[in-house]
Formats: sequence, C-alpha cells, structure tokens
Amino acid sequence: EMHKLRVVFQTDRYDDSVAFYSDVLGLEVADSWGGPTARGCLFAWAGTLVEFFEGDWVESGTQLAMEVTDADAEHARLVEAGANPQEPAEMPWGHRSVFLVDPHGNELNFFQVTSKPSGS
Repeated sequence: EMHKLRVVFQTDRYDDSVAFYSDVLGLEVADSWGGPTARGCLFAWAGTLVEFFEGDWVESGTQLAMEVTDADAEHARLVEAGANPQEPAEMPWGHRSVFLVDPHGNELNFFQVTSKPSGS
C-alpha cells in the first residue's frame, strides 16, 4: 500500500537548489536533515513532497520515491509482476528501500520508514 509520493532531486548543487525553491518559488521547508555524509530538505508542493538530497555516494539525477507500508512485501510484489528490483536495504536515515529502474532509466525507490534518525 502506497502512502506518499516524493520527487527526489539528487544534486551536487544542494544550496543553490534549496535557495531557488525557497527564495524564488516561495516554498516553505517541511523538514530537513544533515549528517557527515548526506543532507536533505523536503518541500510540500501541491500535495507532493519535493526532496533535495545530497550525499557523497549518489550521482545527480531524479528519482520517484513512494512510501509503502512494507518494503519486503513490495519487493515480493514487484518480483511476482516480472520486475527485477534490488533486494531491500536498510538506509542510514531510517528507511528500508527497494530500488528499481524503469524502462526509461528512471530510478524508483519504494521505501518504508523504519525509524526517524536522531537530530532530524
């Protein structure tokens, strides 16, 4: 079962991106976090969450992230439907994620919130 949709911009221009969406477009920051190797910011926009994410292990690009109730069940459903998702993985920010690439090369992330990281 899906709960929320996020459009995730993985960027190496994090400060410029956040400034544009907050200062130019006038969106308010709904949540933000940061750590030694990654940081992110969420804006709520027209019923969708727009996220900017910068981490030293990701390349710039766009991702659709769908919050699901159970990442393992979603993985099983995707496999049964004929897809080839990555195995579920625990992420350092408290999500269990299943990644899948669509026919156009877009990354999809089906994630389950497992815990809220400290300091966010």
